[in-house]
Amino acid sequence: MPDDLRRNGGKTFVRVEIEVSAEGRTTVHLLTSSGSSDFDAQIQQRLNEWAWEPAIQNGQPVASKQRYKLEFEVGE
Repeated sequence: MPDDLRRNGGKTFVRVEIEVSAEGRTTVHLLTSSGSSDFDAQIQQRLNEWAWEPAIQNGQPVASKQRYKLEFEVGE
């Protein structure tokens, strides 16, 4: 976590929307910033590295979107 966020209590969050295509390709959209563009970029990069699977409807893969709120806190 960047020093500027640590100085502000070490707590922050981001909201993201993850689009997963029927083929399993992902796109990460930042909806709410953590307050640090560097930290936001790190989060987006890490989420793009995760293995996401497409949703299944009637036995077939389909595109989907999900929204998540990810909270971060640095302990003492």
